[in-house]
Amino acid sequence: MKMNTTTNTLAGAEAAPLVKGRYYMLALLWLTYTFSILDRYVMGILVEPIKRDLGVSDTMMGFLSGTVFGLFYATLAIPVAMLADRSNRRNVIAASLFIWSLCTVFCGMAANTLQLALARIFVGVGEAGSSPPAQSVIADLFPPAERGRAVGLFASGGSLGMVLAFTLSGLIAGHWGWRWAFILLGAPGILLALTLLLTTKEPVRGQCDVGGQKKADAVAPPFAEVLRFVLGNRGLVHLFAAVILATTSASVIGLWVPAYLIRSFQISEAQLGPALGLVIGVAGLVGTIVVGWLSDRIARKQPARRVLIGGVMQMLVWPCMIAMLLSNDYVTALWLLVIPGFFIYGPVAVSWAIMQNIAPPRMRATIVGIGVLAANIGALVIGPQLVGIASDLLANGDATVGLRNALLLASLLYPWSALHYLRATKLLKH
Repeated sequence: MKMNTTTNTLAGAEAAPLVKGRYYMLALLWLTYTFSILDRYVMGILVEPIKRDLGVSDTMMGFLSGTVFGLFYATLAIPVAMLADRSNRRNVIAASLFIWSLCTVFCGMAANTLQLALARIFVGVGEAGSSPPAQSVIADLFPPAERGRAVGLFASGGSLGMVLAFTLSGLIAGHWGWRWAFILLGAPGILLALTLLLTTKEPVRGQCDVGGQKKADAVAPPFAEVLRFVLGNRGLVHLFAAVILATTSASVIGLWVPAYLIRSFQISEAQLGPALGLVIGVAGLVGTIVVGWLSDRIARKQPARRVLIGGVMQMLVWPCMIAMLLSNDYVTALWLLVIPGFFIYGPVAVSWAIMQNIAPPRMRATIVGIGVLAANIGALVIGPQLVGIASDLLANGDATVGLRNALLLASLLYPWSALHYLRATKLLKH
């Protein structure tokens, strides 16, 4: 694909028909993503009580919170995405939601570390079928010129999921223990899966793209062809690299910052949960919607600038994270998390919208699946595990100091990601 074609696709100025019921479908997909992040990050607030109850190290908690989940979530993303490109995406999403919600409940019933690890594995298996097909569906509900806003709305569900994960898991764990947090927060997803299955229909592929119907009617290409499409676009490769680093940095915030604040300021899970839900979750909910809307506005005249927004956000977050980790005051530390919270899902939302505009209809879920695989190998398999290992190695008898040093090292992900966004901006101009 020539770059000038890509730029025109990014601009997305072409007219497209309005799809009936698109906002209802988007709302259900938004809730699905909310439950995905809720069930993924419920471990964040619960690291300390689980660690005390099961008697495990930070290294093991990194394994339980990230590696066992992320390994299966990431590796299954591509096979499930390819299935979605060839079958009914609504059914794939509903089945996946049912599986991970049920297994989140099973996490609360785990009697030991092995059982908890097995339950988290199947949460990851289920969640592999969420984001790639959902974003493919969104592309068939909204035309290119509106996808930044639509994907921003969808991604804002991640921030709501963090609000609920931090707030509710902290309150539930404080009153009834960490096991009930998993049980009570996993169960509603089962009902949502049935609602999605019974009240929505699979949208027509390519209906919002000029010539998209013809492309959608074609046979879905083999994986090797999709991979050649990705690797043949240097701008897209840099965009993938930026997403990997941005997702990893966001995951570190969700899984390790709560434990750091609890250790540093000697507060309980019930005290921290609502406060963290407010400064990260609510700020992120607003931020992701604003960023999605802003990216559509900016892209009207200069499409490649939509990519640059991701790099700007990463550079704004970096100094705030360093200052938070060096702060000696609890309230100040929370205020310093507002900017990271505001932009926590913004870079990824912008990136997914660009990928949907670039990809042909029968490649969309698979391309997002490749992104999910790459991003979450870093975000959920490597990132949290390395932070846990670094925390143990750098502790020198003080677990708080060890975790602070590990998180300071992890903050270098922000400028690294920004460099790739800048490079992608230059390459996608032409």
